[in-house]
Order: sequence, then C-alpha cells, then structure tokens
Amino acid sequence: MGDMLISASNVIKHLSSQVVTDDLFGLGVQKGIDRAIDIVAKEPLVDAVPVRRGRWIDYAEGGKECTVCMRVFWYGEYNPIEPNFCPNCGADMREAKDGTD
Repeated sequence: MGDMLISASNVIKHLSSQVVTDDLFGLGVQKGIDRAIDIVAKEPLVDAVPVRRGRWIDYAEGGKECTVCMRVFWYGEYNPIEPNFCPNCGADMREAKDGTD
C-alpha cells in the first residue's frame, strides 16, 4: 500500500470513542485500542499542504487564464503546450484522479 495522508487526530478521536465491555475480553480490546492510539500518536508529522486544482480557460487573443489566481498567460507558437501547473500560484492543472476540480 502506498503512502496515504490521514488526520491522526481524527483516528485517535475515533479510536478513543470506541466502547468496550468491562470483562476480560473488553480489557484486551481496550489494550489493543490504547496500543493503536500510541502508535498513531508517535508517527512523524509530514509537511503537507492541500492541492489547489485549477484549469486553463481560453482568454482573448490566445491567452489562457488560471481559474485559481485569474492570471492570464499566453502560450503561443513558441510554447503551444499548456503547463501542468500555474507558474503564478502553483495550482495543479491536471485532471484530478477522483474527477473533482
């Protein structure tokens, strides 16, 4: 399985909200939950930022406008390929894998 970013605080909150019985089985389950919380809490933090997604829209005289920062760029005969990222704001112009913008 590849790396996935999840909210550790949400995982800990979800694990902490689990209700277990007071018998020996429940004590074992609680010990497992406590261990899982400990593992999640000790994982290193990553420096991640949300991906801003945009798209190029046609602008007058052959220009392309970024839908995130609204900056216009002209990609003419010398550079006919639109870049995958906005050079001004860094928005990802590639189509999202889940189909969302």
